Amino acid sequence: MNAAAPNCYGGVWLLRRDGPGVVLICDALWIHRRELRGRGLGRKILARQLGQAQRLGIDRIETIAGRSDRENGYYSWPRFGFDGRLPRTLRRRLPAAWKHVRRVLDLMRSEAGRHWWKTHGITLPLAFELADGSRCWQAFRRYRRGAT
Repeated sequence: MNAAAPNCYGGVWLLRRDGPGVVLICDALWIHRRELRGRGLGRKILARQLGQAQRLGIDRIETIAGRSDRENGYYSWPRFGFDGRLPRTLRRRLPAAWKHVRRVLDLMRSEAGRHWWKTHGITLPLAFELADGSRCWQAFRRYRRGAT
């Protein structure tokens, strides 16, 4: 990241074919200006991109949701509705009450699940299905309403 960057955010977006469908790949998204982080700018950027991608006929958006000292995508992307399968090694660590959970969005539906994910979550591939009424859209709309 370049602290002297003139723009407040940057991103790298790529397209690829997946059979008859089109996939948008979010290869990077970052907020340059520290004072703008944690203020909803990422959500606003994503909301615009989700709507535009859907209008363009894109089927889904894929990303690698990173967890590191400089990345919080593992937690932010699922809050925005991105979903993916939990690896078996991580599912083995789930509390007994959640042994049935297979996907990240299953955890994100409750405060306790979000807390567990924030503590134990890992870098993993996630996707946002752009079909009307998808589980991803439902989660994004809940997040925008402040329900999660």
